[in-house]
Amino acid sequence: MSLIVKVGAVVFILALPLTYVIQLQLLGQHLVIQTLPALVLGLYTRVLDHRGLLIGIAIALAFSFVLPQYATFS
Repeated sequence: MSLIVKVGAVVFILALPLTYVIQLQLLGQHLVIQTLPALVLGLYTRVLDHRGLLIGIAIALAFSFVLPQYATFS
């Protein structure tokens, strides 16, 4: 199953134009950068409330999906 998914991902990337591939890579990196601080702070500290972290990560992820639609990747 894992091999099928990997082959499908390679075919998907090769079939897309290069600009879309770069934009998807940038979006993926942006999502990782948005989630990493909340996960680290939530796992290694007890000072912050878990509800606040979840609300913050939900808002950050929503902006991560909405704002690139308005940006010009040129």
